Amino acid sequence: MKPVAASILLAFSATTWADRLITVPTGTKVFSGHLKLEGLRWQDDDSERAWVTYGVNRSVEVGITYFRPSGETGKLSFDASYNIVSPILDTSPGISVGFLDGANVTPEGRAFYLATTFRLGNDGEYNQDVPTELHFGFWTRKTGLMFVGASLPLSQQVRLVAEHDSKSLTAGVDLRPMKPLSIKLLAREGRPAFGLAWTQKF
Repeated sequence: MKPVAASILLAFSATTWADRLITVPTGTKVFSGHLKLEGLRWQDDDSERAWVTYGVNRSVEVGITYFRPSGETGKLSFDASYNIVSPILDTSPGISVGFLDGANVTPEGRAFYLATTFRLGNDGEYNQDVPTELHFGFWTRKTGLMFVGASLPLSQQVRLVAEHDSKSLTAGVDLRPMKPLSIKLLAREGRPAFGLAWTQKF
């Protein structure tokens, strides 16, 4: 496959997925016309988070956030982002701006952000069709102004993921047994968590 064609395919396949790595935003978006359902459950205290995100067009995505603290009732909020430019493999980063928790109901509070994503091509026998992704950005969170993250593919079906939100480190494995499905096995400072995501085109 020619290098230019390969880069286009890599960019297309990845943009259907990413509006966030685990919880931090990225410089990409859910692909236009796709709906992403995602949930995250912490096993030690039974707290939950969920997101419903829709790619409105090639630049804009909107979403609803569900947050349920341990032993309390759930709360709803909303997010939105604008993808200024998509990442080009080994060339230039993707850049997005947006806000999280517009209703200001989560412990972290409402935040505005700028996120960048760099995609690096891999020349391996197993992961040559999946780029490494590096994420970096700034937000207005009271816990810290910066966030970072990375996704390292071991194969087309297995990725190592990690992020730091200026407060704590979360890391684990992201399993992709089929294209629309993502299963995350995670830990944050010794606290286990389980994540599930499904992306559907409409």
